[in-house]
Amino acid sequence: MIFLVLVYTNIYIKMNDSNEIMLSTKLNGVIDDNILYKGYTSIKMRGDSVHWKIEPSSNYDYNPNEFGNFIKKNDKLIKHRCSDTLFVIRNNKSYEFLIGDSSYNYEKRTKEREEYLKTQKRIFNENNDCND
Repeated sequence: MIFLVLVYTNIYIKMNDSNEIMLSTKLNGVIDDNILYKGYTSIKMRGDSVHWKIEPSSNYDYNPNEFGNFIKKNDKLIKHRCSDTLFVIRNNKSYEFLIGDSSYNYEKRTKEREEYLKTQKRIFNENNDCND
């Protein structure tokens, strides 16, 4: 029981100490650690001491479709400045996820729903620091 409390506490602390991904954030490196907690993913890149917190993101073209469950240690992760797209490179193949989009490539998603979801994404609202 004490072990579970320590594990949960460690995850909670890592998530709360993670820097939130901003639209201007640029990432290009190898994933060294990742944690999934309440839909959010915290990642640490190899050689970096910073943990990055990523909004819930899914791509229904992949299994598993949740970003935090999909990525693995040693995957390469790329995010360009002023972009909401995460590219995961594994075995010379590229996979893409949109930050904050939990139904990307979902077959029943309508254009209206897609436009609504865009207005709700934190990366385009309070985390948008590319409007200069």
